[in-house]
Amino acid sequence: MNKQTMKMTLEEHRQLGETLKEAREAMMKPCVFAVGKKSSREYRAVRRALKNLDEMRNQFDNLVCRDYPECKDATRIYYGMSKRFLTNQTIEY
Repeated sequence: MNKQTMKMTLEEHRQLGETLKEAREAMMKPCVFAVGKKSSREYRAVRRALKNLDEMRNQFDNLVCRDYPECKDATRIYYGMSKRFLTNQTIEY
């Protein structure tokens, strides 16, 4: 298969975007950062995970904007609040 046939659909981007937003929101919860001082291994691990997640969101945001320039809400797919957060639903852990 060539690269053209491997392109994600807009709906796949939307689903992945929601998943990544929810994952980031879960990591940002105060209980996650209450694991200790900023110098603790746990705190540093969460910060590293957030940095990597943000890099992933950035790469997929670039991809969806490149592949679907006609999509008016493309820049909101990977950024902003998740639908679950906006509707005030809780995430089970």
